[in-house]
Amino acid sequence: MFFNYSIKGEFSYHLDHTDYYYEDDRFLFIGDFVLPKSKHLEVDKRVKNALYSDGLANPDTIFLGGFFILKYDKFLNKIDLYRDQSGIKTGYYSYNNGTLSVSSLIHKLRFSSKGLNTLGVDMLNRFDYLFDGYTIYDEINEVPIGNSLNFDDKLQFSVTKSFKIELATEDNNLLLEENINRLRELTNQVHDQLAGTDNLVYLSGGIDSCVMLGALHDVCKPSEVRSVSFRVKGTDFDETFYAKRMADHLGIDLEIKESDPSKIITLDEFENVILGMNNPYPGYWIFKPEPSTETVCFAGQDTRLHTPDINTFDQWVFSRFMNNGKVPFSNLLIHTIGAFHKLLSLNKSDLKPLRYADRLAAGLDPLCYVNDFILKMKGNPVADHIYENDNIIAREFDIDYSRIKNKRQLYNEIVKVKWRQQYTDDIRYLQDMARMNNAIIAMPFYDYKLAQFSSSIPFHWATKYVSGSDKFSEEPVKVNKFVLREAYKDKLPESVLYRKKAVSPTLALFFNGPLGSVVRKVVEQDLKESSSFIKNFGYTTFAHKYLSRTVWQVRDQEFLNKVYYMAALCVYHKNCF
Repeated sequence: MFFNYSIKGEFSYHLDHTDYYYEDDRFLFIGDFVLPKSKHLEVDKRVKNALYSDGLANPDTIFLGGFFILKYDKFLNKIDLYRDQSGIKTGYYSYNNGTLSVSSLIHKLRFSSKGLNTLGVDMLNRFDYLFDGYTIYDEINEVPIGNSLNFDDKLQFSVTKSFKIELATEDNNLLLEENINRLRELTNQVHDQLAGTDNLVYLSGGIDSCVMLGALHDVCKPSEVRSVSFRVKGTDFDETFYAKRMADHLGIDLEIKESDPSKIITLDEFENVILGMNNPYPGYWIFKPEPSTETVCFAGQDTRLHTPDINTFDQWVFSRFMNNGKVPFSNLLIHTIGAFHKLLSLNKSDLKPLRYADRLAAGLDPLCYVNDFILKMKGNPVADHIYENDNIIAREFDIDYSRIKNKRQLYNEIVKVKWRQQYTDDIRYLQDMARMNNAIIAMPFYDYKLAQFSSSIPFHWATKYVSGSDKFSEEPVKVNKFVLREAYKDKLPESVLYRKKAVSPTLALFFNGPLGSVVRKVVEQDLKESSSFIKNFGYTTFAHKYLSRTVWQVRDQEFLNKVYYMAALCVYHKNCF
């Protein structure tokens, strides 16, 4: 989507990869949202009624599953931008020389920018994501989650709605069985709302995607549901075995697709992909949605709201947090142990206590632990210097701890911060790939009403661990997500039901192939430029550390992820002017 409006009353627009469009003598209405084409007639009726009655004051009543909407009133020369309260869809705008430009792809607006800004680069450098509302370009803005913005005929700007995430402040009073049943009921309702006549689940074999398949099996006809699973050629981390068990258990078709790290990638192709995404994500080379405006693809779930990933040590720290349990001289001990941990590279140790020594030490000061290891406030910078953005970034992690009364409320306050960072980051890259492949991706676990209930499930049940099996073996381990597993235990085979969450680190395979060659070329070319991004923004040491090696292993996953983002920033910098 691209829309251009001048205060002279002139406007133009392009509809590339736009999900919905409506225009009459008075209104222009462009929408980017999660909805199959088969439901557009129903939307037409709702849109027309809203446009001529309340002016689309509450788009949440018209669309489900997320939206970014532009409405232009030709009579009044007024423009409204709307973004959904869960942040599923996003949109960007810039104001330059009396012209407002709007797009769902940020790079279409780069002509109005003076270049990359240090705050956006710093965020991406430290955290591998941007907080909601920020961009990497000067003078280009993101519509924040749940906001409605209005521009009058002089392009004077006002916020007409500003939605703030509100989660439970205490546990609900329901019994365990009632919580389990209510979670399943609400989860099924959301899947039913988003489902079309052809629904495709991206089935990893983990509990979250398997629950999606189970929920659709509850609410759809068998002929309306199918699944697909992805594996990377040459990896030892293959989850398709578990995905097949799940699909066979419910009698649902499964297609297994294999990505080949040796597939040729050109420099032009790489740059086009990077410029086609709001959030550059290396998983693009592994996973691609099925192109269809009729198929609803269910993917990218994060269910930690109702199944918090809080281990036994975290629980202990949370309890001490509530009791102000800070150990005397803890800051000195934490700093000393942390320094040795870094100096001796203990994070690579085979002994678990040594590998997590810095985290264990941080538990001496619960606030330090929450900030550094739960919120990860410091990030992992790779630039030679840190820009003057510490205070701005710190505000994005701001929590009023003085009003927190229990562990559930503490955790939910953390989730509210993470919703604007990691959660939103997950959403962005999946919606990027949906747009690039002309597909529809539904993300039911981010439904706000479902999230509100999930955030009230009593914390001792939500964080309970039970006996299960390890990621890629049958070795016995403790697994979390107890409530979710109980809610769908009749839908899942035991080998999946009690399996520990797995992550497949395959980026090294791609960096050992053509993708790595292209990234290397991008970095080398940038270093030769007089206006080098790497030199100007302080990445020189990091870049040379990368260029000094040619062979990569699984343990290099985090480092290579940083390299990928650096290469993406080189592409953005090159194409700014």
